[in-house]
Amino acid sequence: MSSHGPYNYGPGNIELFEELGYFEAIDEAVVNGDWVNPLENGEEIDRLRLRHYEAAIMDFDRALGRLLEELENSGEIDNTILVFFGDHNIYYHDLHLKINDVDSSMYYDMELYQAFLAVYNPVLTDSFVEDNGTNEIEKFVSPHNIVPTLYDLLGIGYNQNLMMGESVFLDSSNVFYSHKLTGFFDNQLFSDDGYEIIYSKNEIEQDYIDSFVAISQELRERLEIINYWYDNTKQSH
Repeated sequence: MSSHGPYNYGPGNIELFEELGYFEAIDEAVVNGDWVNPLENGEEIDRLRLRHYEAAIMDFDRALGRLLEELENSGEIDNTILVFFGDHNIYYHDLHLKINDVDSSMYYDMELYQAFLAVYNPVLTDSFVEDNGTNEIEKFVSPHNIVPTLYDLLGIGYNQNLMMGESVFLDSSNVFYSHKLTGFFDNQLFSDDGYEIIYSKNEIEQDYIDSFVAISQELRERLEIINYWYDNTKQSH
């Protein structure tokens, strides 16, 4: 049964996941205390959806292993940059709200939008670890940072006015503009328009707020440039 069937648990294929033994492995992990369903005490349909998401992650892990093995066997792994991005957390069926025990009126809580992002190449990763002692960069980033980061890694120049983000290797702070939410936020502040702060995670100094507003304003200006460029260069079909 596909994810578009009457139960609509989540991504993937239920029969295939059963056949591959993912659900059996999940049940064993629960018994051993290695995995706890975040909605174990919620509605049954949501508990099953989370269980299905876990199976989908296991399936992705399996596919990733096959991809890495093929790249290593073909000798192309050193010439490949892999980017993994969680994109949207699990907001389907409002699961992200239920896990965090909030309602949709708290859309401004940036904790709801945390997602996984990793960039990997064995040569570049080892070099970064050697220079920094870690393979992690502790700063707020967004999907807008992915393309300029890749350009930076590959030494490719680009027009910053056409980017809504910057390379993660730069020291500059990041603010994420979400067209879905029509808002601006980082890991401390949220604004609907880039000017008025409607939510602050902690007590923030005015200098930080001023910087946030300035970056948001710059993003608004870039967005106007991008929209103008798009409208005047797109081809009709």
